[in-house]
Amino acid sequence: MYMVSLMEKKLRIGIVDTLSLSANNKIYGHFNKTASDYYNILSKVGDVYIVGGETYAAHFDKNKLIRLPFYTTKKEFDSRDVFVRLICKAKSIINTAFAYLLPLDILIFQDANQTAIYKLSKYSGKKRVFIVKYAIENREAVRNAFWKNSKHFDGVITSIKSVAEYYQKPYVLIPDYFPMETAQASDCIKKWDVSVVGTVMGFKDYEAVVEALSNTEFKVYIAGYFPDKERLSMIKSMY
Repeated sequence: MYMVSLMEKKLRIGIVDTLSLSANNKIYGHFNKTASDYYNILSKVGDVYIVGGETYAAHFDKNKLIRLPFYTTKKEFDSRDVFVRLICKAKSIINTAFAYLLPLDILIFQDANQTAIYKLSKYSGKKRVFIVKYAIENREAVRNAFWKNSKHFDGVITSIKSVAEYYQKPYVLIPDYFPMETAQASDCIKKWDVSVVGTVMGFKDYEAVVEALSNTEFKVYIAGYFPDKERLSMIKSMY
């Protein structure tokens, strides 16, 4: 039903990252890729804008970028200092309020930290609001904030059906990554059967992959940064 209404007129759509998590003046994680993919798809049915912090400017046309007042560095995000965490929270609240007040018809929030999005959603007005979810939130206070304000959200975008069903909203399943262009594969020498690439976060179950393949003929290669060095040693000992 939403796709039909989208095609009736060219609406103004914002793909929003109020946290705009960044490291070394670059967008951290896959939020830039997600924004780019959604931009390419939705540009066929509406005027699409990327709504993010200063670090998004290096990746998108300035005419299609609505710059938020702040972005958050990875160092700030990981800090345990109470003052720094209060600053991060203030940045998130200001950016979220800024996004809700934009003259757009549809907002798609793809933040890693969505507490402010939930709590300020009553100010969304007549906008349609969609949330990108990568997992079921494990903090009870944040889950409660969603349920308390869920009437203000029109749907969920996720790659996992169980996550979509949990939030009890209309949903669409979209992979985190999908190719927009075809590319000619270059010649290469096969070194590994399975490779896992990315930052090794706590919720990513690398151990299950290694354990499943540890007694097989397959080779496993993990390319990524391990913040937890003990976990790295433990995974090495498994294979």
